[in-house]
Amino acid sequence: MNLWAALPSDVRAEVDRCIARRRRVQAIHVVRTSAEGAGTSIRDGVDLVAWRMDVLAGRLEPRPARDLETLTGRAERPAGAPPVALHLEWDGDTSGRTLVLTLVRARPDGDALPTVLAVWREDDGAEPLATAAALADRLGVPLHGPGGDGPAGWAG
Repeated sequence: MNLWAALPSDVRAEVDRCIARRRRVQAIHVVRTSAEGAGTSIRDGVDLVAWRMDVLAGRLEPRPARDLETLTGRAERPAGAPPVALHLEWDGDTSGRTLVLTLVRARPDGDALPTVLAVWREDDGAEPLATAAALADRLGVPLHGPGGDGPAGWAG
């Protein structure tokens, strides 16, 4: 890619560090805010980062664990507010559709304190719904979502 070749080595190294940590948006920001990347469109930044993710595929940090035991541990961590609900909602980005599992805690002042516990790609099948339902049961809180706005043919 011509843009990649035009970037100085320190910018390329920072982009690769962001990508290795799976921080695509930060990597695009690094490209676009460098002097050589100034004026780069978001689309070109997305394409560059997607290309580098393919190149660095073997060096990417593993995705966080999303099994029931790990998610239970994250949800039960003391945060000064009890969990009151789980939300499983569809979201999307330049890489496709995702399901996002959010834990909601009630703060003493009545405000909600949301915490993202897990993210699944749409091709993960029924695993997100089964895991979220089991976690809600274990925590004794209701599970809301994901509703019928998911992709056609979703197994959930």
